[in-house]
Amino acid sequence: MFKIKKFTKKDTANTALLMVHVYKKFNQGEATKKGLQEYVDSVHPDKVPLDKLYKKLNKPIAFVATDKEKIIGIVRGTPDRINTLFVDGRYQKQGVGKKLVEFFVSAAKKKGIKFIRVRSSVFAVPFYKAMGFKKTTGLRHPHGMKMYNMKKALSETSHNSG
Repeated sequence: MFKIKKFTKKDTANTALLMVHVYKKFNQGEATKKGLQEYVDSVHPDKVPLDKLYKKLNKPIAFVATDKEKIIGIVRGTPDRINTLFVDGRYQKQGVGKKLVEFFVSAAKKKGIKFIRVRSSVFAVPFYKAMGFKKTTGLRHPHGMKMYNMKKALSETSHNSG
Protein backbone atom coordinates (compact mmCIF):
# COMPACT_ATOMS: atom_id res chain seq x y z
CA MET A 1 0.00 0.00 0.00
CA PHE A 2 1.37 3.39 -0.93
CA LYS A 3 1.23 6.68 0.96
CA ILE A 4 1.28 10.31 -0.19
CA LYS A 5 3.39 12.85 1.71
CA LYS A 6 4.88 16.27 1.19
CA PHE A 7 8.16 16.32 -0.72
CA THR A 8 11.12 17.00 1.60
CA LYS A 9 14.80 17.73 1.09
CA LYS A 10 15.75 14.14 1.97
CA ASP A 11 13.56 12.93 -0.94
CA THR A 12 15.57 14.89 -3.53
CA ALA A 13 18.04 12.33 -4.92
CA ASN A 14 15.60 9.41 -5.05
CA THR A 15 12.85 11.57 -6.56
CA ALA A 16 15.22 12.87 -9.23
CA LEU A 17 16.33 9.33 -10.10
CA LEU A 18 12.69 8.25 -10.38
CA MET A 19 12.03 11.17 -12.75
CA VAL A 20 15.04 10.23 -14.89
CA HIS A 21 14.11 6.54 -15.13
CA VAL A 22 10.40 7.11 -15.83
CA TYR A 23 11.09 9.84 -18.36
CA LYS A 24 13.61 7.73 -20.25
CA LYS A 25 11.34 4.68 -20.27
CA PHE A 26 8.03 6.28 -21.24
CA ASN A 27 9.02 9.37 -23.24
CA GLN A 28 11.77 7.87 -25.43
CA GLY A 29 9.73 8.16 -28.63
CA GLU A 30 8.24 11.55 -27.77
CA ALA A 31 11.39 13.66 -27.69
CA THR A 32 14.38 14.30 -29.84
CA LYS A 33 17.52 12.58 -28.60
CA LYS A 34 18.91 16.02 -27.67
CA GLY A 35 15.69 17.04 -25.87
CA LEU A 36 15.63 13.77 -23.92
CA GLN A 37 19.26 14.13 -22.85
CA GLU A 38 18.83 17.79 -21.86
CA TYR A 39 15.92 16.90 -19.59
CA VAL A 40 17.74 13.95 -18.02
CA ASP A 41 20.85 16.09 -17.41
CA SER A 42 18.74 18.86 -15.84
CA VAL A 43 17.44 16.59 -13.05
CA HIS A 44 20.05 13.84 -12.65
CA PRO A 45 21.66 13.91 -9.17
CA ASP A 46 25.03 13.01 -10.71
CA LYS A 47 24.85 16.14 -12.90
CA VAL A 48 23.20 18.68 -10.58
CA PRO A 49 24.32 19.42 -6.98
CA LEU A 50 21.68 18.21 -4.50
CA ASP A 51 21.05 21.67 -2.98
CA LYS A 52 20.39 23.10 -6.44
CA LEU A 53 18.26 20.10 -7.38
CA TYR A 54 16.19 20.44 -4.20
CA LYS A 55 15.49 24.11 -5.00
CA LYS A 56 14.44 23.10 -8.52
CA LEU A 57 12.14 20.27 -7.42
CA ASN A 58 10.64 21.95 -4.36
CA LYS A 59 7.68 23.82 -5.86
CA PRO A 60 4.86 25.47 -3.87
CA ILE A 61 2.93 22.20 -4.25
CA ALA A 62 5.02 19.02 -4.17
CA PHE A 63 4.00 15.55 -3.05
CA VAL A 64 5.64 12.15 -3.35
CA ALA A 65 4.10 8.70 -3.24
CA THR A 66 5.99 6.11 -1.23
CA ASP A 67 5.77 2.37 -0.79
CA LYS A 68 7.67 1.21 2.30
CA GLU A 69 9.81 4.39 2.20
CA LYS A 70 10.65 3.91 -1.52
CA ILE A 71 9.63 6.86 -3.69
CA ILE A 72 7.32 5.60 -6.43
CA GLY A 73 5.79 8.86 -7.68
CA ILE A 74 5.89 12.64 -7.62
CA VAL A 75 3.60 15.53 -8.51
CA ARG A 76 4.88 19.09 -8.26
CA GLY A 77 4.10 22.56 -9.55
CA THR A 78 2.70 25.97 -8.85
CA PRO A 79 -0.89 26.18 -7.59
CA ASP A 80 -2.28 26.63 -11.13
CA ARG A 81 0.11 24.33 -13.06
CA ILE A 82 1.34 20.77 -12.69
CA ASN A 83 4.98 20.86 -13.77
CA THR A 84 5.79 17.23 -13.08
CA LEU A 85 3.91 13.98 -12.61
CA PHE A 86 5.89 10.75 -12.69
CA VAL A 87 4.98 7.29 -11.42
CA ASP A 88 7.31 4.29 -11.39
CA GLY A 89 6.22 1.97 -14.22
CA ARG A 90 5.68 -0.94 -11.81
CA TYR A 91 3.07 1.15 -9.96
CA GLN A 92 1.20 2.62 -12.93
CA LYS A 93 -2.50 1.79 -13.27
CA GLN A 94 -2.71 1.23 -9.50
CA GLY A 95 -4.12 4.63 -8.50
CA VAL A 96 -0.80 6.29 -7.57
CA GLY A 97 -0.96 9.00 -10.26
CA LYS A 98 -4.65 9.58 -9.58
CA LYS A 99 -4.03 10.02 -5.85
CA LEU A 100 -1.08 12.38 -6.48
CA VAL A 101 -3.23 14.55 -8.78
CA GLU A 102 -6.07 14.53 -6.22
CA PHE A 103 -3.65 15.81 -3.54
CA PHE A 104 -2.43 18.50 -5.97
CA VAL A 105 -6.00 19.57 -6.84
CA SER A 106 -6.93 19.74 -3.15
CA ALA A 107 -3.91 21.96 -2.39
CA ALA A 108 -4.72 24.19 -5.39
CA LYS A 109 -8.36 24.56 -4.29
CA LYS A 110 -7.20 25.65 -0.82
CA LYS A 111 -5.32 28.47 -2.56
CA GLY A 112 -8.46 29.56 -4.45
CA ILE A 113 -7.29 28.35 -7.87
CA LYS A 114 -10.02 27.99 -10.54
CA PHE A 115 -8.06 26.10 -13.25
CA ILE A 116 -5.06 23.80 -13.33
CA ARG A 117 -2.96 23.56 -16.46
CA VAL A 118 -0.50 20.87 -17.48
CA ARG A 119 1.79 20.32 -20.44
CA SER A 120 1.23 16.61 -21.03
CA SER A 121 3.39 14.14 -22.86
CA VAL A 122 1.55 12.18 -25.55
CA PHE A 123 1.89 9.09 -23.33
CA ALA A 124 0.06 10.79 -20.43
CA VAL A 125 -2.85 12.37 -22.37
CA PRO A 126 -5.28 9.45 -21.71
CA PHE A 127 -4.48 9.62 -17.98
CA TYR A 128 -5.10 13.37 -17.80
CA LYS A 129 -8.33 13.03 -19.83
CA ALA A 130 -9.55 10.43 -17.32
CA MET A 131 -8.74 12.95 -14.55
CA GLY A 132 -10.97 15.59 -16.21
CA PHE A 133 -8.36 17.58 -18.15
CA LYS A 134 -9.11 18.73 -21.70
CA LYS A 135 -6.66 19.55 -24.49
CA THR A 136 -6.42 23.30 -25.09
CA THR A 137 -4.02 23.21 -28.05
CA GLY A 138 -2.79 20.87 -30.71
CA LEU A 139 0.51 19.05 -30.52
CA ARG A 140 3.44 21.30 -29.54
CA HIS A 141 7.19 20.62 -29.54
CA PRO A 142 8.82 22.59 -26.68
CA HIS A 143 12.48 21.67 -26.20
CA GLY A 144 12.13 18.94 -28.82
CA MET A 145 9.40 17.10 -26.89
CA LYS A 146 5.89 16.27 -28.12
CA MET A 147 3.41 17.83 -25.69
CA TYR A 148 -0.23 18.88 -25.40
CA ASN A 149 -1.39 21.79 -23.28
CA MET A 150 -4.32 20.68 -21.12
CA LYS A 151 -6.55 22.34 -18.54
CA LYS A 152 -8.97 21.29 -15.81
CA ALA A 153 -11.60 23.52 -14.22
CA LEU A 154 -11.84 23.13 -10.47
CA SER A 155 -15.32 23.01 -8.97
CA GLU A 156 -16.77 26.03 -7.24
CA THR A 157 -18.02 23.84 -4.41
CA SER A 158 -14.70 23.71 -2.59
CA HIS A 159 -14.15 25.89 0.45
CA ASN A 160 -11.43 28.46 -0.08
CA SER A 161 -10.29 28.68 3.50
CA GLY A 162 -6.65 28.99 4.49
